[in-house]
Amino acid sequence: MDLVDRIKLTAKLKKNWNLKTTAQHAGIGVNSIYRWKMQAPRADKLLQVAEALDVSLDYLMGRSEDSQIQNHPVSMTIEEAIDGIRYFNGEPVTDFKRRGLKAIAKAYLRKD
Repeated sequence: MDLVDRIKLTAKLKKNWNLKTTAQHAGIGVNSIYRWKMQAPRADKLLQVAEALDVSLDYLMGRSEDSQIQNHPVSMTIEEAIDGIRYFNGEPVTDFKRRGLKAIAKAYLRKD
């Protein structure tokens, strides 16, 4: 089953929506999902559809048969989170910029 068919089936079963209604609830153009038959969707648009349908992104993409969104608490330090940032707006994030982000985040969090 391809992405559009999976969205169509999920929308019908979970919400009783067609693709147009799904797109409207997701806040994307009404024909956007139909176009995904020919071109890959942008990640942010696909995420909006997943959220509108209350399913995980992995489920929509066919990587999981479990449609439930897993809400596991994530525990990581500021350093770990910022060290994981590799790109921003398509540009690599340098070590210098990561150090700056860490300093800003720590200073901001100390204000409380």
